[in-house]
Amino acid sequence: MVVILKSYKLYSQLYNSIKHKLGIHDVDLFVHKLKPAVLLYPKLKGYYELKKRGYPFLQLTPKNRLYAHTEEQLASFKKTGLKEDKDGVPFLHNEMGRFLGFPEVAVQDFVKRIPMNKRVFITYHGIPFVVHMDNVYEALEDMKRRIPIPSFFNTRLYAYKRFRNSATPFPLHN
Repeated sequence: MVVILKSYKLYSQLYNSIKHKLGIHDVDLFVHKLKPAVLLYPKLKGYYELKKRGYPFLQLTPKNRLYAHTEEQLASFKKTGLKEDKDGVPFLHNEMGRFLGFPEVAVQDFVKRIPMNKRVFITYHGIPFVVHMDNVYEALEDMKRRIPIPSFFNTRLYAYKRFRNSATPFPLHN
């Protein structure tokens, strides 16, 4: 079915509803200086665009770039977050998580390698992270405090548990 929109207002409403249905990405929050850093690879939005805009980056692997707002931030990460590459990952997971702005409890849960059936996958207004199901509310409070999202972004908060190929919503109310 093809619909021809003769009104700019209708077109604008349709465009905005589609745009917000897809959601905002963490790279958008980075550009708006709400997220401190972003880790990208070529298929992700922003991989090439941020370089063109002049954002400083650290090439972690041939395909992974870590972008920050300033060279000083990258220098700080180089001192604390890089490690000798013996297993294919040239950074410390806990330092990377903190540098990317994830909640401290989520960073610790990730490092501990929580079991799959205890993980909750959260997309906090475009910022995806994983946390133990007992620490969901603590992680969300931390994110709200450190990265408040302005209402004009019109984004949502999602949480779900994944079991094999299906996802079940995780309740976000007390």
